[in-house]
Amino acid sequence: SGDRGQVRRGGRRTAGRFRVQQHRLVGELVRSCEVSGRGLPEATDSELEKIGLPDLDRHLLTERGSVEAKRTLGSTSPREVARQLADARLAVG
Repeated sequence: SGDRGQVRRGGRRTAGRFRVQQHRLVGELVRSCEVSGRGLPEATDSELEKIGLPDLDRHLLTERGSVEAKRTLGSTSPREVARQLADARLAVG
């Protein structure tokens, strides 16, 4: 009843706070790497563990890996860019 609606709304707020917290942690990782003159692929195991990603595939921390991992419509993934180009070529004729 009314309690369930409260839980759902609370869940959305919790998910929003989680995203904000994760963005903050990733920002700290980026800052730590920048200050020490390292790229993200050189993040230490303990740094990745601190942000909750101890088993992260480090390829995802590279420019290419990040772009290739995108899967959303309109993203910069090679597959999606190729689809968009094909659509544009069809539209132009």
